[in-house]
Amino acid sequence: MVLKYSHITVITFSSLIHAHSFSMRCSPFQNSNQRIIEENVSAIPHCNIARNTDSMGNTVDYGYIEDYHDSFAFESRGIISISSHISKESNNPLFFYATPLTSPSSDLIYLAHLLDARAGEEVFIRQASDLIHKHVQYVSGSTDVCTSAEAAFAQGKGVCQDFAHIAICLCRLCGISARYVNGYMLGEGQTHAWVEYFIPSISEWHAYDPTNNRVVDDSYIKLAQGRDYNDCRTNHGVFRGDVSQTMHVRLSVQEVLNGNYLYSNVI
Repeated sequence: MVLKYSHITVITFSSLIHAHSFSMRCSPFQNSNQRIIEENVSAIPHCNIARNTDSMGNTVDYGYIEDYHDSFAFESRGIISISSHISKESNNPLFFYATPLTSPSSDLIYLAHLLDARAGEEVFIRQASDLIHKHVQYVSGSTDVCTSAEAAFAQGKGVCQDFAHIAICLCRLCGISARYVNGYMLGEGQTHAWVEYFIPSISEWHAYDPTNNRVVDDSYIKLAQGRDYNDCRTNHGVFRGDVSQTMHVRLSVQEVLNGNYLYSNVI
């Protein structure tokens, strides 16, 4: 599938700031399954934008704005061809171990005991997702980026980030290596989160969306991967100024039909 995306982040500050350094993970992950046809990033105030890859293999765009400003906008846009979300690569021991956001509670340990990893990783992730849906309800705004799997499960509600953290927790409790992924999904107006789990017998990572209880297909765009949300956060910045800030995000993901690759600048 060929998808066209635009991700615009606008941050408004209550007064002027300066010496503003930022880093953004809003560009697609680079692998053989995602072929970039067109890509562009831009910022206002205008500045030079550099690109690097972090320790998890994620694309990071970063820059610095010395001048005073009271707002900041960043857009990542492009067109990308998706073939699958199966990665032929080795495992990383980091994805076996719990983090503060994926640490188990006694309730989650009990839930893991209801699952049978011997049935195979693909069967396990479906059973785990079914079980999560029996205990956790999707409620927009019910958690934030600091909410752990333990806390979301205890209150019985959460968002896609929480469904992913809980699924990762259950995988790791049962000896299955799992990692957090965020990205874009066709038809969604905000970033989404899902899980990749490792199958040792074939040395492949496969992707599953516990929020929607379905296999991740070519209507998803992968942005970043990591141990949990903290490794994949889309934006981070430091600056000089004692201010409050408000952030708005606009996201559009559309299927490209009949070779309609035309794109116009938004910011």
